[in-house]
Order: sequence, then structure tokens, then C-alpha cells
Amino acid sequence: MERHIVGVVLASIFITMTLAFEKYGEDSFVFHVESKEHLEEVLSTTDSLETNEKIKFHKAEVIVCGDALSSIMDDVDTMKRIASIDPDRIQLSICQSSIDKHNINIEEFPQQVNIISNGLVRFLELQESGYKGIDMQ
Repeated sequence: MERHIVGVVLASIFITMTLAFEKYGEDSFVFHVESKEHLEEVLSTTDSLETNEKIKFHKAEVIVCGDALSSIMDDVDTMKRIASIDPDRIQLSICQSSIDKHNINIEEFPQQVNIISNGLVRFLELQESGYKGIDMQ
């Protein structure tokens, strides 16, 4: 009887951890970018990750902070590229302080974004939860 209870408890823990860390055996990535050039590199990298047969790509979050935000708002090609992103696979997060600093109207952004208070804190939180982090500073 005790073995059965221990087995149920262990199975419950495994299921909970699997749900907490998204899909078991698949990789999630977080990128922290502060320049338009780095954003373009990251978007190309996510394309490569999705098509790489050796990597079990699940999803990515791209955190955009600093001057990158104001640079991309004025770049038609980058905005078109952002509009083509699958939001179920790649989540864009934008730092609120960058929005305020550069007087950005977020409604002009071509994609649904996650507004965060601090990009670096979000980056560290996602790494802590199992995401593979790449800081493009």
C-alpha cells in the first residue's frame, strides 16, 4: 500500500513538473536584445532553431529593450518581419521603461506583445524556469 502511495506521489510530481516546464523534452529559448541588428539576428536564429532537426524547438521569447525598440519602429522591413512571426511559437516582450523613454505608441506595433516592467528580470526569471537564455547585449 505504501509503495502505491509513493508511486502516485512521484507520478504527480513528474506531471506537475512537466506542466510547469512546458513540454517535456522540448527546448524553449529566451533572447534579450538591445539593438535592431541583434533583433534581426535573433529572428533569423529562431527560424534556424525551428527547422533544425537536432533541436526540439518548443517556443522562444524575445525581450526587446533599449534603443532596439525605437530603431525597429522606424524600419519598415523589420516591422514586416515582426508581423510575420507566429505568436504561438515566438512571444515578443517589450520593456515598459523603453516604451516610456522612447515615447513609443505600442498600438503601432504589428504584433501582439507582452509588456514587462524589467527586461533583465524577465530574462532571469525565464532562465530560472528552464529556458535557455541568450543575452545579445
